[in-house]
Amino acid sequence: MPAVSRQPSTCAAAPASCLALRRRLWLTLAALTAVGHITMVSLTQESPTRALMSLLIWGGALICLEDQLPELAPAPSAFSLGLGSLLLAVGLQRTAAVLHLDSAAVLLPIWLGTGLALLCWPLRRLLRWGPSLLVLALLPLSELLTRVLPEPPLSHLTARLCQGLLLLGGVDAAAAGRQVTLSGGSVLISETCAGIDVIAQLLVIAVVFVLAFPLPLRRSRWLLLAIAPLVALLGNAFRIALLALISASQWPNKDWWFGFFHEESGSLMFSGLSVAVFGWIYLAVLERQLQAREQRI
Repeated sequence: MPAVSRQPSTCAAAPASCLALRRRLWLTLAALTAVGHITMVSLTQESPTRALMSLLIWGGALICLEDQLPELAPAPSAFSLGLGSLLLAVGLQRTAAVLHLDSAAVLLPIWLGTGLALLCWPLRRLLRWGPSLLVLALLPLSELLTRVLPEPPLSHLTARLCQGLLLLGGVDAAAAGRQVTLSGGSVLISETCAGIDVIAQLLVIAVVFVLAFPLPLRRSRWLLLAIAPLVALLGNAFRIALLALISASQWPNKDWWFGFFHEESGSLMFSGLSVAVFGWIYLAVLERQLQAREQRI
């Protein structure tokens, strides 16, 4: 009986091209999912810090996954493909229906990230996504942190730090409760100026640093995680000190400058300054510990 010839399937004939196609499709889907969530937050939230937090979350997840991207080979099982598709479809539908960042919406990054992970690998390999999924889970955790942190003590501490900075700069200042008083004016630190958002942002960045660039000494990781809120408080105190100086000044356009550094992009400059200071500290500690380990070897 003559042998029956069988034509090889497309993927069997060209496995490399099929793998590259799956990889491009998955990366495109992941990028569109992240951009869609960031855009949703930007359009539905009045505060730019919400969009910044969403950008930090997705960017941090990508950084934690960066080492695996060159060898990324999506090969989900039938179960993970079905479950991942379901999670992603429900998550994208929920994203399109968000009008404000409610308690369900803050869970979308970890929900969508889990769906993307299942579309890439079987369920048994999901732990390889552990650092990235942990970063995506930081959005609900940061929202919880902003609600449970006591605001009055933070405002009072910020006022004291602001007073200390002004006195170090040779400016006579007094602090009483949440108010900082200068000879020509004063500022009252409200709930939105207490620095809770900055603390949450810098803690997210600190966790990303620890997961993506782990320090050789584990106790140093916890120490730098504890330093992050202090850097955020100090950066916010610098901003309040500048606002106090502007309020006490005789500038003809001081109202515009006060509003700029209080509510607009100027406030983000001090958040960026805090991030830069923490990043410098972290990288300096990391470099020193790596050099010490090489010397021991």
